[in-house]
Formats: sequence, C-alpha cells, structure tokens
Amino acid sequence: MNIGISAYFIKRDNLFSVFKEAIKRGILFFEIPFEIPYLETLDDDFLWEVERLREMGASFSLHGPWIECNLGSLFEEIRIFSRERVLRSIDLARTWKLNPVIIHPAFSFFKEEKMNNKSLVYFFNELERIVIYAKKSKIDLCLENVPFSFSFFHQMESFPQIKEKFFLRVCYDLGHALIAKNRTEKGSIEESIIRDISVFRDEIVHIHFHNNNGNADDHILYSGILDLKRILRELQKIGFNGRIIIESEDVEKFGIDYLISWLKG
Repeated sequence: MNIGISAYFIKRDNLFSVFKEAIKRGILFFEIPFEIPYLETLDDDFLWEVERLREMGASFSLHGPWIECNLGSLFEEIRIFSRERVLRSIDLARTWKLNPVIIHPAFSFFKEEKMNNKSLVYFFNELERIVIYAKKSKIDLCLENVPFSFSFFHQMESFPQIKEKFFLRVCYDLGHALIAKNRTEKGSIEESIIRDISVFRDEIVHIHFHNNNGNADDHILYSGILDLKRILRELQKIGFNGRIIIESEDVEKFGIDYLISWLKG
C-alpha cells in the first residue's frame, strides 16, 4: 500500500533525516505543509532537499493552508486573504511538482439559516475560482473532511452537494471522521468509517491516517479507539491505490523501524 508521512508532525531540523530513513525502508510518499512554521522554510534549500529525495524515489503532495483561512467568511477581506493563500500553495505545487494539493472547507459559526447559507454561497464562489486555477495549473485538488460541525464538510454525506458543482476528490481524514462521528453516531463508529470508505471509494483518493480517543484531535498512531489495522485491511480489500499519509508525532517519537514493524504486525 502507498503509505506516506506528513512533514507537519516532524521537527524541522530532523525532517530530512526521518524522510531518508523512511525511503530506505520503502516508504516513498511524503506530504509537505504550506503552513507555519514550515512555510518559513520552503525556500531553495528546502527544494534542493526535495529534489534529492525525489532522486531516491520519493514523491510529494502538498497540504494547503488552513490557519486563519475561511473561504466562506462573511468578510470579503478574509475571503481574499484565504483565496490568495490557497492560490499561492497551488503555485508552489506546480513549480515544485507536488500533487495533489489538500484544502480545507469553509465554515460558519452562525446557526441562523440565512447567514449560514450566505457563507456557503461565498465558499462555493471561492471554491469555483480555485478549482479553475488548479485545473489550469494541472494540479489535482482534494477537499479534506474536518471534525467540526460548523464546517461545510465534516461528514461524507455533505460531499455529493459539493461534487455536483465541482470536480473535486476527497482527502478522507480518519481522525477527523472519528471525532465527528463520535458526537452523532449511535452505532459503531468504526463500521461507519468503513462504510464511508466503501460507499465513496471512487471519491476518496487520499487519506490522512491517525487516531484519537474520540474527542480531541490528538494525532496519535499507536493508541486511540479506532482499529487502524482493520482500516488498512479494508482499504486493501477495496483495492485502494491512493496515498495513506500518516499524520502523527509518533512517527518521529518511536522511529521508522517501529513504524515498519507495526505496519507489518
């Protein structure tokens, strides 16, 4: 399976050492965050290291910006700021040959339907511009589910409405799905996640892989209430061939050897 590692959960001064060790052990997929604090280091020296890893067989995706971004904000200046940050991430992805780019959905804190719908319209308008830009740049976009109920995409049931308007695929975040379902699901959360993966197998092309205890977005790997090994088996069963990006500090904490042993166990 196409297991990979997110840079965001690895200390910057240790990043390329961890990545090189991972490549030696057969892990070839990595995700770079277009976000602080990493944003400050995405320079020519960083690109040089990326190219050296690429020569070793690595390939890369890019996680677009999310901090202080809201494409559905009721304030135009915030929407412009958010859009420009996403477009800059697409520019970097095109220049550095990083694909796909993962973006977060917009959100609204308003319970009033009229205000909520207004924010949704703004989000769709901004998303349309971004999708067109990405297509011209020959970059694939994936929309990530987030754990918050005030977001416009926190359950897979919301995706068909988005898919009707835009050619987008899904980055399915397991930890986020776990938190969202823990608030609403009456049956087995694990079964519900497996059902998502099966029903939306054509839409889900990228996975963020991490665990938690159902409440906080802890990004743990070797503990938590979700049976991640079972999820891996289900992904293998349906023939999933997208990337499975591990988002956890546990990768660096326990080391690559431990990760390989855990994946094989």
